[in-house]
Amino acid sequence: MNRTIGCVVASAALLAWPLTLAAAPKSSLQQVMREVVGGFAQHDAAKVRRHIHPQYGYVYVSRSGAVPNLQVLRRQDFVFATPYFGTQPRLQPRSRIRMLSAAAMPKHDCERWNKAGWYYRYTSREQPFSALLRHQQQFEQMPSKTIQAQLQRVQPLEAQLVQMLYIGNSRNIGDELHLYFSKIGAQWYFSAYDNSGACAV
Repeated sequence: MNRTIGCVVASAALLAWPLTLAAAPKSSLQQVMREVVGGFAQHDAAKVRRHIHPQYGYVYVSRSGAVPNLQVLRRQDFVFATPYFGTQPRLQPRSRIRMLSAAAMPKHDCERWNKAGWYYRYTSREQPFSALLRHQQQFEQMPSKTIQAQLQRVQPLEAQLVQMLYIGNSRNIGDELHLYFSKIGAQWYFSAYDNSGACAV
């Protein structure tokens, strides 16, 4: 009798095991986007940090001169404080997020954008961070060893990359937010904040 009960309990445990693993699904891209957007709208750094990869961190792009500057920062470095987040648009986080092709993404003329809203596109064939690092190296004469170390850090973020763009209802340049998301393994992460602006200063 005890052996029978033991077998039933063991069988039940084996059957429940895969169900337990399946009970914690990975967040979809849309879920991660919405939580990160909510973090930006509320200036809640903890919300955003939850979606930054613990090993690879995130990329921060700024413009202090003619050439955008790229930094790879750790998850715990993400904070809403000046100078990094001094100028941010008034976000509308509940707006619909729409996927567009590269050709249909918002366009600008360095004064106004041609459409408002939240948009994203897959950019997996592009390597914007690697290209910017190489461009930065030419102007700052960075040692090749330094640039190679930086390239190794950003390349995993570029393997499956999504660009997200927010344009406020004013459509003015400056009323915009540029974010990136990367799929690493089976999970989506917030991977970059581009605060460099759409036009040269």
